[in-house]
Amino acid sequence: MNKLYLTDHSGENKIETTLSHIQKYVGKGWHPLIEDLVKDLFALGWNGEILQVKEKFGELCFYTRPMKYGDPTEIDNLVFDRVRKAEKESNSICELCSNPASLHISNERSYIRTLCEYCAEQNNFRKYVIPKFRVP
Repeated sequence: MNKLYLTDHSGENKIETTLSHIQKYVGKGWHPLIEDLVKDLFALGWNGEILQVKEKFGELCFYTRPMKYGDPTEIDNLVFDRVRKAEKESNSICELCSNPASLHISNERSYIRTLCEYCAEQNNFRKYVIPKFRVP
């Protein structure tokens, strides 16, 4: 596999990293998703530079550094599209075990995660229903 780098927006400060290192920022259920994503990105010609990997509101967030700033290159557009596809896929994969999943909220109502029914029950989460707002 090609080399991975954690970097800042300037690209001047980057350190070599590993797939297992960037996977530690999300649950094990998403590790195969990230592995497939990274393989696909390298196949597109990606430079391997990662700004951040995390979970936010129950969805994978995978931030890459563009090949160059200014007008996006064709590779940047392909990378963006593939990353967005993986982020959307994460909405239906349990963060903990990779089983089919949906959004759940903690019983304290402070944390949203994508979990299967079993992992939700084991971790005191319940199904999250997105509130519908009325427009006056």
